[in-house]
Amino acid sequence: MNISHEWTKISIAISDLVYQAKYQHNCVFYQDRLLQYIRIADTNTLIDAQKRLKNKRNPEVKRIVYALLGLNQSRRVHVIRKAILDLSPAFPKEVADLENKLECLLSTKNKHRQQIVKLYKYLKRIDGAINDGRYDLVLRLANRCLKEYYSYFLNLKFPSCEELKKGETNIMSIKIVHYIIRYLEQKGIPYSTSKVITITLFSNMLSTANQSVPSVKAPVTIDKAIAVYTRENLNLIIRFINRFI
Repeated sequence: MNISHEWTKISIAISDLVYQAKYQHNCVFYQDRLLQYIRIADTNTLIDAQKRLKNKRNPEVKRIVYALLGLNQSRRVHVIRKAILDLSPAFPKEVADLENKLECLLSTKNKHRQQIVKLYKYLKRIDGAINDGRYDLVLRLANRCLKEYYSYFLNLKFPSCEELKKGETNIMSIKIVHYIIRYLEQKGIPYSTSKVITITLFSNMLSTANQSVPSVKAPVTIDKAIAVYTRENLNLIIRFINRFI
């Protein structure tokens, strides 16, 4: 699920219902009320939306979409819920579907936030391990963090994929890289092949290194440079993959 894309779809759906109410039921109440909600939440977002409407088709629909997307998330949710309440008598089925999509999106956003918090906790432990000279521990923590994040990502995109069941970071990374490349090519977004492939290369390195670090009781000599390299790439890779959630 691409979160920003889902917000756009919900905003368009709200705007379409308002448009239908005006032209099919000859009722401007819904549009006026929704614009008032947005104006109360943030006047500037309506001004910005109006500026983007030059030479646009269906300006009334796009004005609402731009304005909703211009609000921060908490205000946007508040306005959308008010609009849903207003629209429910005229469009009960469509509104019920919108409510489900909104709750699903908010649940996904919350889980995503939890993953970021978890990353910060892992990075803090890794920094402590580097300061203490426990470089073998850095590899174990990084591998564990990457495995949990990859599982989260694949669960989100491919709930029943075989790579997820195997639970190995190097295998899961291949599935993730294929998804990212396909997404970028479908959207026509230019990208650096080497940057994307780094995900798999780093995952393979980490997986292989951890096979050489079987337990705390059997440490392997690992220098600080490798530990720091591991820490930095872990952070960069997870932040890069975040863009595709």
